[in-house]
Amino acid sequence: MSSVEKLGSICYTKKPSSTMFVGESATISGSCSNAHHISIGINGVDWRHSTGENFNTTICFETPGNYSIRVCARNTESATDEGSEYCEDTFTINVIDIPTLGELELNVHTAIMANKGDVLKIIASCNNAHHIAIGINEKNWITYPGSECERDITLEEENYEIRVCARNTELATDYGSYDKQKTINVTVKEEGDTQPLPPEEEVPEQPQEPSNNSKTLYIPGSHNKFYDKYSVLFNKYCCSACALANVAEYYSESAHDNDTLERKLIEWEVLKNDNKDIMSEDVDLYLVDYNAKWSKCPSGVISTTTFNESNINNLLPIIKKEIDADRPIIIVETGEYGTHYVVAFKYVNNASTNEDIYVLDSTNIWEGVILDDGKTYKRPDPEIIGNMIRSSTCPTGKIFTLKDSGIKNKCENYRGFKFTAQNKSELDIIEKAYNDDKNTDIINPDHPGLGDITLPTNPIPPIKEEIM
Repeated sequence: MSSVEKLGSICYTKKPSSTMFVGESATISGSCSNAHHISIGINGVDWRHSTGENFNTTICFETPGNYSIRVCARNTESATDEGSEYCEDTFTINVIDIPTLGELELNVHTAIMANKGDVLKIIASCNNAHHIAIGINEKNWITYPGSECERDITLEEENYEIRVCARNTELATDYGSYDKQKTINVTVKEEGDTQPLPPEEEVPEQPQEPSNNSKTLYIPGSHNKFYDKYSVLFNKYCCSACALANVAEYYSESAHDNDTLERKLIEWEVLKNDNKDIMSEDVDLYLVDYNAKWSKCPSGVISTTTFNESNINNLLPIIKKEIDADRPIIIVETGEYGTHYVVAFKYVNNASTNEDIYVLDSTNIWEGVILDDGKTYKRPDPEIIGNMIRSSTCPTGKIFTLKDSGIKNKCENYRGFKFTAQNKSELDIIEKAYNDDKNTDIINPDHPGLGDITLPTNPIPPIKEEIM
């Protein structure tokens, strides 16, 4: 009579789902009593063997398809041994591609410039999202599973930056993970603040003196020129294009998607491309002139010349006057890193100093994914061999005081400013009134904004000047 123990059945402690995504790993573990050895095969090949009653293996699926997993146990070393018994279990895993993340859609229920105590209802949806997260001022995050969610926010503070993020996988480190983000900027009205409205007449009315010493204009968009989904040349030069986009968003009262902003600017010919079809997805971004064309602003209009004003004491009342008239104004900073463009949209304390002026700044290399070595993403500079351009996974810019913007960008001096207006007739009147009031020098044409990089001596391709 055989002394070999009778073989038990296969029992699982971990068994993967019948459907998995490409790049996911499946752990298979369990036991079979009295087994001499257990083998696990994938589609009849790639066998993994273990001795004894327990088994444990991990499989990573790199391609889609149906995978037949076969678990076999035997109570003797060989099938020819006396008393040998055998059992097996087979199951199938269907491995599919990670779903493509759809467009992130937002429905915001309340005015973007709201009153204290108002409730902001955010309804978000994104096809194929694993989850959607909503954060307030980069904190107070709530994560909602699935592709739809709602959140109510009671407005108590002065300003809110609300970020909505959708991701197609559980973790950012998962294979094929991708996310989409949108930002909502909400200003809680102080007494005397007004929502920007287009002028009813071509001749702009004289602005009323505000009833308090502060005012905020709402600009719905926020863009980071260092966003890593943009080209390296956009990262390098396009603070001016981002400023133009902010002005267009103010006058159209709508924000442009950060992921497609660079293509939109080329489509509008703000960034000029003479080499290929500007609508083509295959456009060679290295052949685009990244000096912003101010005359191509798609909503509202911007001065094509820069009015020279380097004295901050003279610049402050101009900024205040324009914001009082419901017009954002572009400020041109200059310094160690070249020329930098920001959009002034708010003042406090009667705009007494450059610490009382707030600007939208497209330089943001302080937020986003950070590498293990503690440095932000860097990519090869196409114009200087051996140099690198920083970039970030954060799509949005920053709000700074005018003073802090200069410090952060090493552009602490001022070169001048650009007026903005609802239409060309209004802009002509504003510029004429300014020139009549002050016989000012005008810089023309403009140079590209360099952000935080020094322009090489012989750039390739050359950065063209805009011809007015």
